[in-house]
Formats: sequence, structure tokens, C-alpha cells
Amino acid sequence: MKRIPQSMALAAAIVVGIVVVWAANHFGLWWVTALVGVAIGVAFRGTLKILGVASLVAVAAWGLDLAFQSLSQPLGAAATTVAGIMGFGQVGAIVVALALVFAWLLGAAGAWVGAAARRAVHTFGRRSAPLTSRA
Repeated sequence: MKRIPQSMALAAAIVVGIVVVWAANHFGLWWVTALVGVAIGVAFRGTLKILGVASLVAVAAWGLDLAFQSLSQPLGAAATTVAGIMGFGQVGAIVVALALVFAWLLGAAGAWVGAAARRAVHTFGRRSAPLTSRA
């Protein structure tokens, strides 16, 4: 059986991740962004690479969602209102930027947890003797 090249697997993970996060956001499941990050962290090696991929997936999915919503709804007016409530005046772009930063943090945190879990399972799986306490 042939192995899929990692670059192709990463590209597929990016596309599938964007679609999953985008669809989940439409149902109010914002936390799926972190779960997709965990899946990317478990599936691939290279911490910096997976942090970048998970962050790209999260920001692209949330950004595309905001862009498509702005085509059919007055997103700028809602963002300006929220910015005013938050004390930022009439600058709605701050709210959009904060949403994208939140997406980035969710994706990166999920990828970090996934990578740490993968390493922990790999490390503890290689030990031949059980852990014992020293008395």
C-alpha cells in the first residue's frame, strides 16, 4: 500500500479542516475549532508546522465565514455596535480582528494539546518497565 505524501496529507487536512470548522460555526459550535486543532496536532509531526496549519485552518474558516456573512447581512453595523459596547468607540474592525485572534488561539491551542498528547503516548508507549515510586 502506498503512503500519501505528507504535503498532500497536509493540504487535505487544511481543506477538510476549513470545511468542518466553517460548518460547525454555522451551528454555533465554535469549540470545534479547537478539536480540529487537536486532530491536526495528533495526526502530523513538527510542532511549528502543525501550529501554522491549525492556525491557518482556524483563521481561514472564521474569516471566510465572516466574509460570506458580510455579503448578505450588515456585519459592519453589528460589529460597530459591539465595539461601542466594549468601549472601542465606533471601530467595528476591532471586533472582527478580535474574532480572528480568538480563532487563531483556539486552533493553536488545540494543535499544541494534540501534539503534546501524541508525544506523551509515544514516549510512554516506548517504556518497557512500569513506573514505580521510590520510597
